[in-house]
Amino acid sequence: MNKENSEKNIALDILLVYSPFGVISSPYIGIPVLASYLKQKGFKVAAYDINREVLFRFLSPENIRKGLIFIGKRFDQLNRQKSLNFVEINEYWLIASLLLLREGFENDIKNIVIPYASFDQVQNSKAVKFFTLVASMPNFPEIISTKVQLEKWSEFNHFSTQDILRSTEKQNIYSDIFRGIIADHVQNNPAPKAIGFSVVFQHQIIGAFQCAKIYREVYPDTHIVMGGPSISNYFRELKETKLFDIVDSFIFDEGEMALENLLVELKKEKPDFTNVPNLLYRKNGSLVRNKDAHSLDLEQVPAPAYDVFDLDRYINSRDKLKVPFRLSKGCVWKKCSFCRTNLQVCSDFQQPSVDAVYNNLLDCINKQKIKHFFFSDESADPLVLERISKRLIEDNIKIDWQAHTRVSTKLTRERCELFRKAGCNHLSMGIESFSDRILAMMKKGIDCKLIDRVFNNIKGVITVHAYMMVGFPTETEEEALHSHKILKEYVDKNIISSYSYTSFTLIYGSEIWNNLKEYGITDVRLPPLTDLSADSVDFSCTGLDRPRVFELFLDLSESMLLESKVKTLTQIQNNNQLIEINFDMVKLSQLVKNYSFMSLPKIQWLKENNTSISPKT
Repeated sequence: MNKENSEKNIALDILLVYSPFGVISSPYIGIPVLASYLKQKGFKVAAYDINREVLFRFLSPENIRKGLIFIGKRFDQLNRQKSLNFVEINEYWLIASLLLLREGFENDIKNIVIPYASFDQVQNSKAVKFFTLVASMPNFPEIISTKVQLEKWSEFNHFSTQDILRSTEKQNIYSDIFRGIIADHVQNNPAPKAIGFSVVFQHQIIGAFQCAKIYREVYPDTHIVMGGPSISNYFRELKETKLFDIVDSFIFDEGEMALENLLVELKKEKPDFTNVPNLLYRKNGSLVRNKDAHSLDLEQVPAPAYDVFDLDRYINSRDKLKVPFRLSKGCVWKKCSFCRTNLQVCSDFQQPSVDAVYNNLLDCINKQKIKHFFFSDESADPLVLERISKRLIEDNIKIDWQAHTRVSTKLTRERCELFRKAGCNHLSMGIESFSDRILAMMKKGIDCKLIDRVFNNIKGVITVHAYMMVGFPTETEEEALHSHKILKEYVDKNIISSYSYTSFTLIYGSEIWNNLKEYGITDVRLPPLTDLSADSVDFSCTGLDRPRVFELFLDLSESMLLESKVKTLTQIQNNNQLIEINFDMVKLSQLVKNYSFMSLPKIQWLKENNTSISPKT
């Protein structure tokens, strides 16, 4: 039986919902943390991962088969046209990429795209990301892509309350899927007193409100509340009251005590929401923001209840499932100028005792039967990792784990050897740049000499992933390319095993946001109708201009290996035939990297670009 459907006919105090479109490989940590805390307080709690269910509705053999047929026919159609507009250019490029990828997934296609393929066959396939995009291509440009998380191309600005409200009125394949998923889940279930939506990523905002409206229609008297990082980050200065026709309240920052107090009030005949910390709600037509809660004592917090979800229904099957686990809260460094250091999510650092952390880890291992972990702290302290490693070795606990940490003199070869013995197979570190000037402006607290010393010292012990950033204000192209040159040298020498790039984003709540002139930033541009506390990717500053930043981001990313192959194509296999490509793929590769409308929602950006291209002569 589906774990999340096993609470039938139980009157819940709260149903916790993970919103679409988010992380797909495993449960995100927020709901398991809240569920364990509320259960400890005696509340009846259940959870539902709508994000995961959306993915598996798409991954039906029927949808995959329809998608495969569609991309074959559509490519032939586009390839014969006398010109392609900008929407068609992007569609043509994407289909060409999928046809090229298909050659490596023929066995998966033969095993899965049959009338009676089982869920397990889809779940364990290495082609899940390929299948997801293929299955959504008939809806282009409203498609779903998968990286770390599901991401839907949208016509709506998720930082605009007007667009959020408009999105809840739109009927399409996605709204139909949401309705079907929710209808299946609520069948014969009594209304919970509350439904809490976890909104972690900005791409979940639209989907969360669309699902909330459906739940509102089914359970008109249930209190609907939203929280999570994207609510805390972007809704802090909310002024629009119409959103409260769909949602009753929002919780900022820590949710444990806020939800506890909210559920206590909802049990009363006349709830008094003034007693609920961190709450924003509408009263008599006006918005009320309650006082902040005091920080939760992490010594008393139970282990995350990952088993509140059906752990057999994720992309990684249970024996491979890797869950996030926190050793601390907030950021121990909390000085990086580009990060949300002015918000509680970063500034409120707490490190509970190793005993408390280790006991919670044992609960996940022994009671919930989880063996793979990602210590997802902003920066795990090597001294804490050392003590946990010793305990794991002493107790002969066999798990494997990865961790985020900082470049630090505490990260010695001896400690890394201990980590490896205790099951660590990977460390991820934020490097961002190999320019001391840029690192100083970032306030990273490291320099190139320290990076080189630490990396060379731990070489060959544990694989290392480096997080890089391009486009920091005032960064020149020479500095960006120099950083990449050093990065590639580290890869070639097996000092690091992998890397990933982000492009600089001007983040609400960061030091840079509050001191634009000091970082050479002017003319910050936000998407039309923006009225939430939005981040910005489009602004003027000294150094690299934004369109060039995005070009470099794509050029420098490891994931661009496929792009380099696609742009050299002159022929491609389609429906068992070798087809001549009629358009110049090199020119197309330049056009799909055109970010002249980068401040717009993706579909609006596609439709407002007047670029077109004719076939090769």
